[in-house]
Amino acid sequence: MECEDLEEFWGTLMTREAEEYRDPESCDYNYAFTKTFDGHEVEVVTE
Repeated sequence: MECEDLEEFWGTLMTREAEEYRDPESCDYNYAFTKTFDGHEVEVVTE
């Protein structure tokens, strides 16, 4: 999944109670990973 502002988007995911699988900080703010409710990994990257 692509986003413009990783930290802002991550905050939105956390507000919506998405799983904090690998946060932006642990990935040097280049990308992050969450999981869907059925366990699939989703990579979040900036443009």
